[in-house]
Amino acid sequence: MKALSAILVLLFFTLTACETRVVSDSWDRYRALADKSRATPATQSPYGPASFTEGWAILLETFDGSKQDTRAAQLVKRLRHDLSLPDVWIRQIDNKTSVMRGHYFDASDEAARSDLRQTRMLVLDGTRPYESVELVPLSESARGGTGSMDLRQFAGKGLYTLQVAAFDEAYGKDFRKAAERYAAELRAKGDQAFFYHGNFLSLVTVGIFNDADFTEVEVVQPTSRGPSKFKQRVYGPRIEYLQKTYPVNLFNGYTVVETSPDGSKREQPSFMVPAGAP
Repeated sequence: MKALSAILVLLFFTLTACETRVVSDSWDRYRALADKSRATPATQSPYGPASFTEGWAILLETFDGSKQDTRAAQLVKRLRHDLSLPDVWIRQIDNKTSVMRGHYFDASDEAARSDLRQTRMLVLDGTRPYESVELVPLSESARGGTGSMDLRQFAGKGLYTLQVAAFDEAYGKDFRKAAERYAAELRAKGDQAFFYHGNFLSLVTVGIFNDADFTEVEVVQPTSRGPSKFKQRVYGPRIEYLQKTYPVNLFNGYTVVETSPDGSKREQPSFMVPAGAP
């Protein structure tokens, strides 16, 4: 709880020197990317392993009606033969048969985004039949089940996450539910979003990062005795990329406008916090 207390104190003193203004009546303008690694199907069978019940995949086509399984198998065979795609597989759910590509732990995975771009460029019979395909979740937890979104699951693991919103009692008595709803909306769009409930404040964050996602740079600061050099820890490329999508930290649905000592103002940016509580 020490980490959370520090966050609350920092946020309290920040807000006392700030004003707020509305940005939008909707969350729709926000998107996100995160991290994680890729898992590749380890079989040449047209059907994905039973373990492919979590994570994400690229949805190519869905068949229903009679002979749907045969039509899907024929498509997989052709994609593997004509386009040399080894990672296409079949998924059967809700009386329908879908042809999928790849298997990724997270929709923001760099390999997932690269494969998605490449898939959209595929040419078959002189056309690009998959130029509008998307990554889809394979499970309810990937879509944002409450348990999967609770940031406490990462407690004590030395990980970090990008805070993009906070809610407190000023929002209303259901401020915790508001945080959960926001996180769920982001998850539904493919974002790796989480919520964290403190006693008086609920946070919404995006992404999970470790120490490798930070970079050390050398800073030269002039002093009366000459230049002073020291190392400073800054956000690495993956965090910076995510922060471009989530540029601000919202408070009860509003941006926080910070006033600096020189009187200039800026919207409070999103920032990294410990993932979970120690």
